[in-house]
Amino acid sequence: MNDKIPDPTTKEAKKLIDGKPTISDKDLIQYYEIQEERMAREIRRLRGLIDKKNFKKTEKKLKMDGFDDCIAGIVERFGISPIVCYDKQKVLKKLIDDGCSLEEAIEFYEFNQLGAWMGDGTPCFLDTDNCNI
Repeated sequence: MNDKIPDPTTKEAKKLIDGKPTISDKDLIQYYEIQEERMAREIRRLRGLIDKKNFKKTEKKLKMDGFDDCIAGIVERFGISPIVCYDKQKVLKKLIDDGCSLEEAIEFYEFNQLGAWMGDGTPCFLDTDNCNI
């Protein structure tokens, strides 16, 4: 703050001389403009902290229990947290090895794994059999 502009909220500034405030209207306006700029900077700073905190909350990569051996890697996307990527064929093989028929494994995979949306950290699946792009 400019040292020449007194804080208008102090007792000294509120004193009246011949019925007039000791601080000019121009100085008072300048004081409040400076305060407004400070508050705007503080609001931007706090919004940045909130955004960083919220980003860290959603940064967690969700994983499927018992399917760690089916992980193909991590998928990175611009502006969004990385997510776990599973190999679809390995997931289906694991379900079959656990006692499902092929049809049951596909149905379980499509409904419970592929169809499960858990937010931005939801895993994705890599299908290497359908590479006809």
